[in-house]
Amino acid sequence: CTSYMITRIQEKEFLVTGPGNLAIFVTGEGTSQRPPIQLTANLYRIIYSNPYVIGLSPESILVYSLQDGKVKQGLSYPGGRCLGIYDGTILVSASSQMSALLPIPWQTQAENLLRNENVSDVLELLNSLHISSDEAISKAQVMRQRAGFVFLSKGQLTKAREVLIQARVDPREIIALYPDVRSPNSRFVPATPPLHNIPDISSVKPSEGEPDVHQFLLQYLLDIADIEQVEGSTETKNTILETHEEVVHTSIVKLYTFFYPEKVEQFLKKETILLDHEDLLEFFQNRDFLHFQALLHEKLNETKESLSLWSSLISGHSVDPFFPGIDFVVRKLCVLEADYCWTYCHQILEADQIQGVNIFIKHQMALDTDFIDTALDILRKFRDARRIYLEHLVLVQKSQVEQHHNLLALMLIEDCKNNSESSEKLRNLILSSNYLNMHFLLDKLRGTALHYESAILLGRLSRYGEALQLLINQLGDHDLAQTFCDDIAKTLDRKAKEELMFQLLSIYLNPVEPSKKEEFLVK
Repeated sequence: CTSYMITRIQEKEFLVTGPGNLAIFVTGEGTSQRPPIQLTANLYRIIYSNPYVIGLSPESILVYSLQDGKVKQGLSYPGGRCLGIYDGTILVSASSQMSALLPIPWQTQAENLLRNENVSDVLELLNSLHISSDEAISKAQVMRQRAGFVFLSKGQLTKAREVLIQARVDPREIIALYPDVRSPNSRFVPATPPLHNIPDISSVKPSEGEPDVHQFLLQYLLDIADIEQVEGSTETKNTILETHEEVVHTSIVKLYTFFYPEKVEQFLKKETILLDHEDLLEFFQNRDFLHFQALLHEKLNETKESLSLWSSLISGHSVDPFFPGIDFVVRKLCVLEADYCWTYCHQILEADQIQGVNIFIKHQMALDTDFIDTALDILRKFRDARRIYLEHLVLVQKSQVEQHHNLLALMLIEDCKNNSESSEKLRNLILSSNYLNMHFLLDKLRGTALHYESAILLGRLSRYGEALQLLINQLGDHDLAQTFCDDIAKTLDRKAKEELMFQLLSIYLNPVEPSKKEEFLVK
C-alpha cells in the first residue's frame, strides 16, 4: 500500500507527497508557488522547520533545503518511527529511544561550508537568516565577504564582483591584491582574521568566459563608484565608500591607463572625484606616462608643469605613446593667457609650422592688436607659418591694416617663382584688397616676370593705358589683355568701364608698329 504525507509550511500552504516520491507545494486555493522537491524513497514522515524540510526513513534522517530542494545533511538513525516538532524542539524516536535534533548555530554552519568552499550554500544560508542584532549582522557580512573572495579565488569573477559589492567589502582588501595598482605608500592593513588566502591576483586564473583580473577590478571599482543604492538599503554610495573614495578613484585612473587610455583625460576632468595626487604622479613617472602626468598637473592648476611636459614630448626629448600630438597642445594654449603662448610657441612651430600657427589663429585673443603684432614678430623665423597667418588676417579676419596686406603680397611675390598657386593668390589679393600700397608693390615687381600682376596693379591705379600697353604691345598676349579687362571691370563703375574700353580700342586702332594695324583690327 502506498502512503502519502502532508505537512504545513505556513498559513494556507502545505507540502504534499505523491507518486514517485515527488513533494508538491500547494496553497489553500489549489495552486503551487514553489518548485516541487524530489524526495528520497522510503520516507514515511516529513516535517517543516524553516528553511528546511526534514524527512525520516527507516535508516536515516534527511534534511532538504526549501530553496533548491537539495539534500543538505543526512543523519544515520536506524529504526526511526516518529518525527515531529514539540514546543519548538524537533524530536525523533525509535522503538527504544527518543532523540532531539538541535540545529547547529548558523555561524558554525557557515564556517564549515566556507571551509569546504561551498559558497553557494553559504549564501543560501545567509539569505535565509532573520537576524536583527548589530553583532549578528556584522558577522553575516563578514561571512558574505569571505564567500566573495572564495568565488574570486576560483576564478568566478562575475559572481565574486556581485557578492563583494553586496557584502560592502573594504575596496582596499581587493586593491591590495594588485601590486601594480596599490599604492607603494599605502598604510592599509588587511582584516584580521584574513578574509581570504589569496597571495596576490596573479594566483587567480579566470574561468572560461570571465574577464581579465584587471578588467574585473576596474568594473568592480566603477560599480561601487557609481552605485546609487544598495539592494535592500537606503544608504547611498557615500556611505558605502565612506573614506575610500580617494583610493577607489585613484585606482580607476591607473586601470584606465592600462585598458582605456582615451578615457583618462575625461575622467580626470570630473570635479567630483578625489585623487591621491602624489601616488598618481609617482605611478605616471615610473611608467613614463608623461601625457597623463601633464593632465594631472593641469587638474591641479599647475599649468607651467603640464606645458613643460607636453613641450618636451613635442620636441622629441621625451616619448609617450599616449600623447595625442601637437594639435592637442595647441588647443590647450589657445584658451590660456598669451604669455604661455609666447613661451611655448617656438618649440611647437619648430616641430610643425602648419599646426603651430593655429596657436595665433585660434587663440582667445586672436583679434587683439598687440597680440597680432607680437605673433607676426615671432613668426619672422617661421616663413610658412607667417604666410598662413597673414592669409588668415587678410582673407578671413578681414584686417584693415595696410602692413598686413603688403606683407602678404610681398611673401606671395617671392613664392610666385616656384608656385603657381601663390601667383593666383597674389592676383586675387591685388584685385580685392583696398589696403595695398600699389605704388610700393609696383616697384617690387619691376624687373620680374610677373607682368600680369604688374598690369592689374596699374589697373587698380586706373592707369589702364599703361597696363594694356604692357600686355598687348610688350607681351603680345591678347587673351591676357582680355582677361585683364574682365578682371578689372568687375569693380568699376560705368564711367571707369568706358575709359577702360576706350584705352583698349585706342591701342588696337593706333598700334605702336603700323605693320600690326591690320592684325590688331582683326583682334
